[in-house]
Amino acid sequence: MIPQARIRYKNSLPAKDGEYVLYWMQASQRTDYNHALAYAIDESNRLGLPLIVCFGLTDHFPEAYSRHYRFMIEGLLEVKEELRNDGIRFYVHHGSPPEGAALLSESAALLVTDRGYLRIERAWREELLRKVSCPVVQVESDVMVPVDETSMKEEYSAATIRRKIERLLPEYALPLEKRTPNHSSLHLKLKGTPMIFEDPEEILGDLDIRRDVPPVTEYFRGGYKEARIRLEEFIENRLEDYMALKNDPSEEKVSDLSPYLHFGQISPLEIYLSLPEYHSESKRVFLDELITRREL
Repeated sequence: MIPQARIRYKNSLPAKDGEYVLYWMQASQRTDYNHALAYAIDESNRLGLPLIVCFGLTDHFPEAYSRHYRFMIEGLLEVKEELRNDGIRFYVHHGSPPEGAALLSESAALLVTDRGYLRIERAWREELLRKVSCPVVQVESDVMVPVDETSMKEEYSAATIRRKIERLLPEYALPLEKRTPNHSSLHLKLKGTPMIFEDPEEILGDLDIRRDVPPVTEYFRGGYKEARIRLEEFIENRLEDYMALKNDPSEEKVSDLSPYLHFGQISPLEIYLSLPEYHSESKRVFLDELITRREL
């Protein structure tokens, strides 16, 4: 079930005939525990239409280097493969993300997007709303409790926001079942020219990005599968000592999940539901950082 408060109708345009439902994936770069993707599949099945997932790969993202792009691309290649296995076309637009989404929305009955919180992400979504001619629905899938439900004022302290989040947490800490589309979109003919998205080195070579900070491929590899491996290893070998040793760099007791959360390659909800049921101080401290401080 997707809590209704995660869903926001962003315009009042009437429903229209279309060739497909479009999900503009940007913040939640994964197929597991992705409420926006789940909603898009539900709507495509309800309307009897195939689903297209698009992603806008832009050059010159603020403070991003080839290290960041390589990590993200590795995750997106995994997303592409998972979507293909479910009969869903993954369309990568090289350029302005809202322009790519707007182009594909011309033939869409409905556009679904995830939610972004950075200034540039909010600006992209506002730009999209000025260009589309179909209904747009935004589905939150990046935090445990949607920020509008937590507080409608600027929060400065974990001490005050913690109580507000904990009060609402039972309403949102719900498992999300994986959906399967009823119609394949793999062979649909679409507008525009999608980026050739097969080999990470070739993709990086096609981008006009800063290369001062090179990729790290030996230890950190992007993608949901790698995030799951790190989560399971953390639970089994590090969680018990987390509170006592997390600030000691020689002990390596941290989760290493921050980059995967940053790129939306794993959901905080999935992490929360994966932790052991027993209560401990280490678990409490880890959850406080995963939920309270991250969402603050």
